[in-house]
This record gives sequence, structure tokens and C-alpha cells, in this order.
Amino acid sequence: MKIIQYKDKKPVIKEDVYGFDSTVIIGDVYIASHVFLLPNIVIRGDLNKILIDEYTNIQDGTVIHTDSNFSTTIGKRVTCGHNVILHGCIVDDDVLLGMGCIVLNGAHIPSKVIIAAGSLIGQNKTLESGYLYAGIPARKVRALVDQDYKYIEQANRIYIDLKQNYQNGSI
Repeated sequence: MKIIQYKDKKPVIKEDVYGFDSTVIIGDVYIASHVFLLPNIVIRGDLNKILIDEYTNIQDGTVIHTDSNFSTTIGKRVTCGHNVILHGCIVDDDVLLGMGCIVLNGAHIPSKVIIAAGSLIGQNKTLESGYLYAGIPARKVRALVDQDYKYIEQANRIYIDLKQNYQNGSI
């Protein structure tokens, strides 16, 4: 990982975080234990702070940024698919963000939500827990069922297991 201080702000990253060399982390960023950062991620806390909580995986090509009025917070056990953009938003625990989705300033995704690939969560939009959202702009598609909750957990577990394999050199 490339760790860059911005002004007086230097990223704080727990020892057991695993990130690829192509991951760039800048400024006021805190990354908790057991986080997995895949290739070509940019986490840029130059305008405001970014928090990534435990057991979260951020997949290839994702960009996480802030705005001067909006920090970014990502909860525990979040699966953030490939090429996601998170900008000045809050994502609570146990969320699955599909590939290529975009979440804008002031948006809030509560726990136990699935965002479909390619969806757009607009500025200042607050979603409701327990639903699948899809589209541009994203709208409720249906309530989550037991199989969906298991999928959120399984997707996260797969990536946390991958992290362990990379850390242990068993790839």
C-alpha cells in the first residue's frame, strides 16, 4: 500500500489490514482491523475524514473520497464490489454494495441493505434497512429475505477468507 500524509493528517491503519501495493491511502483515514483492500483502490481523506470499520472488504478499482462538508464512514462487514465510488456518505454494517455503484454526498445506507450493481444513490438520500435497491436513481426493488441476509454474510466471509490466504502466503 502507498500511504501518503496530507498536511498534518496521516492515515492510521491497523496492523492486520491487508492491502495490495497498488492501493493508495491519503490523509485523514482510519482503517480498523481485518479490512481487506484489493488492487487499484484510492482512499483519499484530503478534504475530510474517512473511517473503514472491521471485517470490511473494498474491491478492485474502488474510489473512496469526501467533501469538505461530508466525511465518509463505512461500517463493519461491508462488501464493497469492484469499481464502486463512495463520496461523502455513510454505509452502515452488513451492507453489500454491487459492482460499479455510486453513493453520493450525504447519502446514508443503513444496515442490512443490498445495492445492485451499477446503481446510483443520490445526494442526501437515506435508504431503509432490509431492502434491495437498484437503478439510476436507485429505488426499492423488494424486501430482503433470509437468503439475501445469508448472501450478505457469505460474500463478506469469502473476502475475509481470501484476505487470510493472502496474508498467510497461501495463494
